[in-house]
Amino acid sequence: MELKEKLVALRKEKGLTQLAVAEKLDVSRQAISRWESGTALPSTDNLRCLCSLYEVPIDYLLKEDSERKSNPDNEPAPDMFRHKNKKTVVLIAAALVGILVVGILCYFLTRNNEKYIDVVDAESDQWNESHAEIEFNEIS
Repeated sequence: MELKEKLVALRKEKGLTQLAVAEKLDVSRQAISRWESGTALPSTDNLRCLCSLYEVPIDYLLKEDSERKSNPDNEPAPDMFRHKNKKTVVLIAAALVGILVVGILCYFLTRNNEKYIDVVDAESDQWNESHAEIEFNEIS
């Protein structure tokens, strides 16, 4: 039996629709349809998830002459379906770190360290007097 036929038989044995399998594997329903029609092959990660979902060893799916045996543990590995969620969390964390770094850079690049004399101070008598003394000393 070919992979495509095994996938259809196993899905029907479990009483699942293509949509239900797609949701469990976090892929499109069309991807499941392409795997079951033989127009596309599932990735290695998706094969592992299918084995876990259908409780069969990977040899059964990949080898045409392989006999069907149940999974040695007889239960699906719980983290098989979490691998895609973990990638999403990592991407979100990376994005937040990137935003934080850009924010810090913008703060330091736009912060101006030069000191300005306020217009009010420039017009005060005190400023004019100190400025006049400097001019007087330069002339003499």
